[in-house]
Amino acid sequence: MKALLAALALLLPLSAGARENWSVATGLVCDTAEQVESYVTGFDGDVQEALKRVNAKAGKEDACIIATLGFIKGKVIQTVRTTRDEAYEVTEILVVGAVTPSGFQLVAPIKWFSAFQIKEVRV
Repeated sequence: MKALLAALALLLPLSAGARENWSVATGLVCDTAEQVESYVTGFDGDVQEALKRVNAKAGKEDACIIATLGFIKGKVIQTVRTTRDEAYEVTEILVVGAVTPSGFQLVAPIKWFSAFQIKEVRV
């Protein structure tokens, strides 16, 4: 609980809009928007295989990972689709914390990229 309160205190200097976009979630994070796009567009249902493929292409075993992080959503880079025709927004995120075996830990803010599924209305 103390760690969560400390994380919230860290966010107090942020604008009201930034605080409203703050979340803690488990999901994909990558070093670049292009890696997120590659993961999403090539995803066939196997998370580990998709991670291996993108990380091998990047030449870095942790270019993309699945993690539980505290973050603030930034700008949407682009919309991409899976092979199942699901739509995702590739989005810049500012990571401010991570869930570890010891609980929520604050981290120095770092910019990464993620994907957020969106619902599209067909007309």
